[in-house]
Amino acid sequence: MPATEGITLFTILCRLTWMLFGPFALMFAAFSIVRLGESWLTAADIAFFVILGVMLLGRYLEFQSGQAQTASGEPATRAHLVRYLTVMPVVAIGAWVLLNLVAVHWLARS
Repeated sequence: MPATEGITLFTILCRLTWMLFGPFALMFAAFSIVRLGESWLTAADIAFFVILGVMLLGRYLEFQSGQAQTASGEPATRAHLVRYLTVMPVVAIGAWVLLNLVAVHWLARS
């Protein structure tokens, strides 16, 4: 287990944001998008992107703290950060499009 000596509360909160709280909040926003299914731009859609932005910011700020770690506890490199900041938005936007297609076009017709 990596040493946590000198780790700050700020770093812990940033890590929890991108690893735990953010994904759970994003999941709830996704469920809301499907449940509401009114249009492509609802409060749930806005919440989805705000949460995504907070997750990306949390990862970036954790890296800037100098104490960043991967999900497995290894020290995070700039490559880890760049991969997260590029892959996560692409995957999230793909999921958002799919959620809205299901909610607005398929479930609305039922």
